[in-house]
Amino acid sequence: MSGSFYKSKYSDLGSQDEDNHFICDEMQTIGVADGVSGWGMRGVDAGIYARQLINNSLLATLTKTHPIDPMKVLDEAFAKMKAVGCSRACIISLHKDKMLHAVKMGDSGFMVIGQGAAIYRSLVIKVVVQAGDVIVAGTDGLFDNLSESQISETAVTGIERGLHPEDVAWQVAQ
Repeated sequence: MSGSFYKSKYSDLGSQDEDNHFICDEMQTIGVADGVSGWGMRGVDAGIYARQLINNSLLATLTKTHPIDPMKVLDEAFAKMKAVGCSRACIISLHKDKMLHAVKMGDSGFMVIGQGAAIYRSLVIKVVVQAGDVIVAGTDGLFDNLSESQISETAVTGIERGLHPEDVAWQVAQ
């Protein structure tokens, strides 16, 4: 099961910010991107780059067969970029052997929560997971502002209350 919630750093509800994500349930793959806001000094909307990278990543994922290779997805997405800018990104795919495969560029990343606590935070690209583990993906907007224990406790509490993943994501974002 997957869910997401995006909380803009701007109060304007129409603002799309520099972050974006995709969830592809049928291929058990998710991705997040965080456009580098420094491009704004050059008059470039960093969010456009992140949104295009995520859209390209989703399209690349949908053209593949299982198992998904996140590095190939990101390479293909990057090769099709037309927008100006750059982005941090993380793409994660769960394989049938319960191995989580990931690629990350910059400070976007993910963590695995198992048995009520953070058991892994992204440093390498393959991680064994078990049924019931929770994967939280995010940009620096999440990982720079909340500790692993705050994320874990909030996610576990929501899951124990029987909340849908999207509602759990909302609670973590709050």
